[in-house]
Amino acid sequence: MVRLPTGVAYLDRPTEDPGDLPAAAPEGPDRALPLPTPVEVLRGRPERQGAPPRSAPAPQTPGAPRVQDIPRRLPRPDAAATPVPLAGLGPRAAEALAWLDTMVISSRPFAERWAAFWHDLLLPPDPEAARLGLAGAFHREVIRPLAFAPYGTLLEAAYRHPAQTRALNAHAAPETAGTILLDTHTIGPSAGNAPDRREAGLALSGWRARRPGEPSVGGFRFDESLHAPGVRRVLGEIHPAAGEGQGRSLLRALAARPETALHLAGRIARHFLADAPNARAIETIADAWRASRGDLAHVARTLIALPALWAQPFAKLRSPRDLAVAALRGLSARPDVETLRAIEEMGQPIHGGGDLGGADDLADTWAAPGRLPARLAFCLRTARAHAGRADPDLLLRALLGPAATGTSARLVAEAPGRPEALALLLASPEFNRR
Repeated sequence: MVRLPTGVAYLDRPTEDPGDLPAAAPEGPDRALPLPTPVEVLRGRPERQGAPPRSAPAPQTPGAPRVQDIPRRLPRPDAAATPVPLAGLGPRAAEALAWLDTMVISSRPFAERWAAFWHDLLLPPDPEAARLGLAGAFHREVIRPLAFAPYGTLLEAAYRHPAQTRALNAHAAPETAGTILLDTHTIGPSAGNAPDRREAGLALSGWRARRPGEPSVGGFRFDESLHAPGVRRVLGEIHPAAGEGQGRSLLRALAARPETALHLAGRIARHFLADAPNARAIETIADAWRASRGDLAHVARTLIALPALWAQPFAKLRSPRDLAVAALRGLSARPDVETLRAIEEMGQPIHGGGDLGGADDLADTWAAPGRLPARLAFCLRTARAHAGRADPDLLLRALLGPAATGTSARLVAEAPGRPEALALLLASPEFNRR
C-alpha cells in the first residue's frame, strides 16, 4: 500500500496512545517504488500549466509500508489541532464536519476506519437521530472510546445510548428491535427464528432515554412500567425477570456466542477485504474473536496481519465518505460544509442512519448509475478548489504508484490544465478503489 501525503503539520503532535501492535505489515509489491515526497507533490513541476518554475524533483524510495498502532482509545474529534471552523453551523453539521476533519488529518487512518466501521454497523436505523445531533454524540460517546474494547462492552454502551434507546422506543413491535439486535449486531440473519427475535425485543423493553429533569445514568433510564414482565428465552438460553438486568444479560450472552463471532467476522472481512471475501480469512478473524472473547483490539491486529489484506489491493470501491477523505488527505486539504453536502449527494450521509441490514459495503450500491454523476461532480469541484495545491503528475505517482493504468496516466498527462488533470485523477477507476 502507498502512503498518502498528508498535512504534516497536523501529525507532529501524537493524538493517540499507541497499543502493542507489531509495527510492520507484510511487505507489499510497492516496497521499493520511487515516490515523490509530500513537499514535492505540493510544489508541483513546471510542465503543468500553473505550476511554479522549478527543476524536477528527485524521487524518494520509502521503506516497507507500515501499519498504524492500535490505540487504547481514539481521541474525540474536537481534539484535533487547528480544527476547522464550526461557528454558525447547526449541531448535526458541526458534529459531522468535526468527525470528517478528524478522519482527514488523522495520523492513524486505520484506527479511524475501524471506528467508522463500528459506527456504521451499530448506528440505529433512525434518520431523526442524525437530525437531532444524537448520531454525532453516539460516535463521540460510544464508538470512539470503545472501538477497541471487548465487543460486549461496546454493544451494551451502544444500546444504552439515547440514539439507540430512542430507536428502540420508536418500534411498536418488539420483533423489529429484536431483528436489529440479532440479525445485524450479533448472531446474523441465518441464526435464530421469529420467536427469538420477539423475545429479544421484549427483554429490551423499558430501555429509554431520559427526559428533561429525570434522573439518569449517562442519558439512559430504565422504565419499569414499560418493561414486559416475565422470563425471556432466546436461542435456548433463559434470561430471568430482572428488570434492566434482563436486557444486560441478553446483550452479554449474545456478544459471547460463536455465531456472533462468525457473523461479525464476515462483516469485517466484507468491509476491509472484498465484497466477497474468502472463507479462510473470515474463519481466521472469527477464531481471533473467539480466542480473545471479542477483544476488538486483538481482532483488529489479526485483521491487519492477514495476507489477504495486503495481497488484494483495490479490491473495494470507496464509499462516498472514503472517497472524500482520500481526496482531501491526498491534497493536504480540509473539509467544509460543501464536502458534507457532496457526500450526501453521493448517497452516504456521514452521520445518517442505516437500515435493518446495517451499512452497505457493496460496490453495486455506490456505483449505481444514479449516483455516478454526483461522484464525478465531487471530483470536479475538489479539483477546481485545490488545483493550486499539487502537481497532478506527481500526485498520480504518490497516490496510485504502479497501480495506475496507462490510460489513467495518459489522461492526466494530456489534460489541458491542472483542474482537468486533477479531476481525471480523482475520478480514475484506481483512485475510486481501495
